[in-house]
Amino acid sequence: MQLPTAVDYAVRILQHLYKHQGDVQTAKDIVISTGIAYTCVMKFAVRLKEEGLLNAVQGRNGGYTPSKPSHEISIYDVFKCIEGDLQIRDCMQNGQHCTRSDSDTCSMYAFFCELQDVMITEMSETTIADLVS
Repeated sequence: MQLPTAVDYAVRILQHLYKHQGDVQTAKDIVISTGIAYTCVMKFAVRLKEEGLLNAVQGRNGGYTPSKPSHEISIYDVFKCIEGDLQIRDCMQNGQHCTRSDSDTCSMYAFFCELQDVMITEMSETTIADLVS
């Protein structure tokens, strides 16, 4: 299992903004600093703005700024913004068990639930502040 590249890019965009707090950062500034393609920066900035994770400044000197303190944005907040709630297996949707013909529940269900809980906890406890150096 890999963390989606889209989530990685969104985190890097936020990291850049927090490293340059106090300055409005253009999409071009972010592209130059992060190496993320312009179209991706624009796509993810829109999503991050919609979720209140960054501010967009309109006008000639416009760009992006952080929307709240970096310690208030967890990696899981970013993950949910880009990918939705974490669901490591389809059978876990809405708390449903696997319906296999040979058993009432999938023997791996409890393991997947525990693994998912650990992943969500770790991402929820890690903030952008933890990653900005």
